[in-house]
Amino acid sequence: MKEYYKNSYLKEIDTKIINILDKDYILVKDIITYEEKGGQSSDIGLVNDKYEFITIVKDNDVYIKIDNNPFKVGDIINIKIDWNHRYNSMKIHSAQHLLSGLLYKYYNIQTKSVHMQNNFSIETDQKEIEKDIILDLEKRFNKAVSENKKIKSYFIDDDNIKLRRSIKVKENIRIVEIEDYDKIACGGLHVNSTSEIGPCYYLNSEKVRGHIRLFFIVGSLLDDKVSIWRKNSDFITKLTSSCDNKHIESIDKVFKEKKELEYKVIKYQKEIIENKLSNNILIEEVSDIDLNLYFQVTKNYEDVFICAIKKLDNKYNFIIIDKNNRINNLKDILIENNAKGSFKDNIYRGIIDFNILDLIRKNLNE
Repeated sequence: MKEYYKNSYLKEIDTKIINILDKDYILVKDIITYEEKGGQSSDIGLVNDKYEFITIVKDNDVYIKIDNNPFKVGDIINIKIDWNHRYNSMKIHSAQHLLSGLLYKYYNIQTKSVHMQNNFSIETDQKEIEKDIILDLEKRFNKAVSENKKIKSYFIDDDNIKLRRSIKVKENIRIVEIEDYDKIACGGLHVNSTSEIGPCYYLNSEKVRGHIRLFFIVGSLLDDKVSIWRKNSDFITKLTSSCDNKHIESIDKVFKEKKELEYKVIKYQKEIIENKLSNNILIEEVSDIDLNLYFQVTKNYEDVFICAIKKLDNKYNFIIIDKNNRINNLKDILIENNAKGSFKDNIYRGIIDFNILDLIRKNLNE
């Protein structure tokens, strides 16, 4: 069993390197670093207080990746995870479980999918949800937090156990249970009690694939948000010389002007992309352009090849449009390099661990 399942609060460990792949991928005996799965982000941190690492799955094992790895098999190394990053992920994941449990327990609303970033979201199975229900949900959540309910995880072999969502696994099932509120199979990491999560605030909702997706913010992130809101309120008061009850009117005017400006910016960015399309081929890294614009620009092109990437933390978002199949087996190439996303109709969108431009250029020229 991985060490993070024994103790998800273990922040560092001295352990032995038992395998190295492709020079930079290190497998250790005692694994405390959590890999990205189920919407929960992977661990980052330091080896020997010096070398930055990210956590990667290779050959069904959890490796840490260090650029220009100086270590060898048999070395004893100290692994220290970025605790703020890990703990925040644990709190958000537990908050999602609690919200999903409350939705099911009190309103018979199921969770279809989740997205766990700073402002995390839950896609429900409902076409509409009344605002009163959402506000009641928020109130129930904060009550459960104040009750300091236990959150525990354990393994069982009973596939007949009553859970919020049915499972296909028959044995070695990991259960995460929030006292009185939720019980579900889960491989993620969680805090030990609801009080650790902190308060929750409903942000907004949208319709996705015909279902309502709810957005929330929790814990210390909410404290940061409130601080920002207060500063913004003071700023708006000074900027518009308006009192609080006139803020909406003033903001509405600003947003209309902002929307007009954004439209002009997008139009200009589309023109830039079109001007760069020499011989209907464009391969580039960008920082301030929405990758979806490449798709919009090339809708009416019959033969075009575009690969655009944008760095996001330690990963890269990408879009590849290959309307004439210039690269054979492009989907297989991306999967082999651990890319994740949507690959269909000659349009490839997703996220990958490294800058793929050289890889794309190489295969394009073959």
